[in-house]
Amino acid sequence: NENIKYNEIEEWDSIGHMGLIAELEETGCSFLDYTMRIGRDFAEYFRNMDPQLNSSWGMLVDESQESLERQAAIEAADTLSFDQYVAKWNE
Repeated sequence: NENIKYNEIEEWDSIGHMGLIAELEETGCSFLDYTMRIGRDFAEYFRNMDPQLNSSWGMLVDESQESLERQAAIEAADTLSFDQYVAKWNE
C-alpha cells in the first residue's frame, strides 16, 4: 500500500530530523559546525583505514579533484559580482 510506505518514510524522516535537532541543542554547535565535523570525521576515518581495505580511496581522490575543477569552471563562467548576486537573490 503506497500510503503506508509514504507514512513510514515520513515518520523516519521526522525522527531523523529530531535526532539532528536534539544533537544540535545538546552540543550547542551550529548546523555548519556539525556538518563540518561529520566531514572531518569521515575524512579521518578513510585516511586511517588500511589501504588494502580502502579500495575506494582512489575514486574519492579523483572525485574530489574533479569537483574542484567543476567548481572552478562554474566560478570562472560567473559574470556577476557577489554584491550583484546578493541583490538578484533578494529581488
